[in-house]
Amino acid sequence: MTLDNYLHLDMDGKEAYIRKDSIDPLREVTTVLFDCDGVLIDARESYNRSISRTISHLSREILKTHLPEDEITDKVIHGFRKSGGFNNDWDTTYVILLYLFTKIPKKVVDIYSKLSNRVGTQRGAYKRVSEAKKMLSGVKVSDESFLNISKNLLKLSEKADSRGIVSILEVLPKINDGRALAGFKKVMAYPDKVGASTITTLFEEFFLGSDLFSEKYGFPSEFLDKFPGLVSREVPIVTEDTMDILAEIFERSNFGIVSGRSLLTAEFTLGSLLNRFNTDLTLFIDDEISSAYNRGDTEKLVKLRKPHPYILLKVEENTLQSGRILYIGDSMEDLIMVEQSNHFMDRFIAAGVYGYSHNPKELVKMFTESEAYLIVESVNDIPILFEKIMREKL
Repeated sequence: MTLDNYLHLDMDGKEAYIRKDSIDPLREVTTVLFDCDGVLIDARESYNRSISRTISHLSREILKTHLPEDEITDKVIHGFRKSGGFNNDWDTTYVILLYLFTKIPKKVVDIYSKLSNRVGTQRGAYKRVSEAKKMLSGVKVSDESFLNISKNLLKLSEKADSRGIVSILEVLPKINDGRALAGFKKVMAYPDKVGASTITTLFEEFFLGSDLFSEKYGFPSEFLDKFPGLVSREVPIVTEDTMDILAEIFERSNFGIVSGRSLLTAEFTLGSLLNRFNTDLTLFIDDEISSAYNRGDTEKLVKLRKPHPYILLKVEENTLQSGRILYIGDSMEDLIMVEQSNHFMDRFIAAGVYGYSHNPKELVKMFTESEAYLIVESVNDIPILFEKIMREKL
């Protein structure tokens, strides 16, 4: 599908698109569900920077190679996300580190080969990293950055698809010393919960900062000193006026949130705006994942990652009215999740928000090719469009 199949609306200088065959289905919408990042919250300076800082920190500390944070560009991160398999930023962090491991000096590889028998994954993340650093202490950090790393990582991201990590493992350069790779994977302990996995723990320390980290996980941060957290850079996108108009159109009880983040961080950024959503129609995947880890429910963990349809279908059970459910997201995973959910319960319609992405034009193209019903620059454009749709002014 191309833009020729869409009505093009000028929203005070902002462009919005509505599929020409979607007017009637959109009039049937009775429930609206929102993603958070890129939709309700501008998270460009929190999650992306948490990826780049985690990678840069671990490159220096345990790969013994200097990698400036700005080498992990937004373009690289977007390259993985648009594949439909890397909605989880921990996954993106992990595969980039695996790629970097294939480029480190042989003397570092040799040490990791020895580490494979000395580091146990059952130990905490900080202790494992400390043991690795001790064995690597005789190796100086290279003053040279990984050459052309942004370009190489961008090419790597082009190999990603909706299978996520599996798609990248298939194309990673081969490592002759399998024991060394095993040693590195033991130090990373990914995937595992925060406190156990190096990647998840350090990422969350950068993202949350020391105070929120302790509040969320119940134990203090260990890798970083007292730090406010990159989450403090976030700002709400959605406004009170938008919520007021949506409440008039759909009633307050008929819109909620389905997001990969946690309730704690949503509260931190959205504040009182969060009270405007129906808690029965709200699911924060990060909290569900933490609960599943604590229970050892590995089967549930598979279902708790976009684009698996489980999370949308779980929320659908609590809807109060029949009719269509509009899910507003900002990524390929969101559209795939809607499509897969419709195989079980044909009620869902996808809308895409493009204004808070690395490449808005590319995102509009992706949304049109994926046949999103509604495409807007900002979630704050949604009420105006629905007023036009409901009043038959289109």
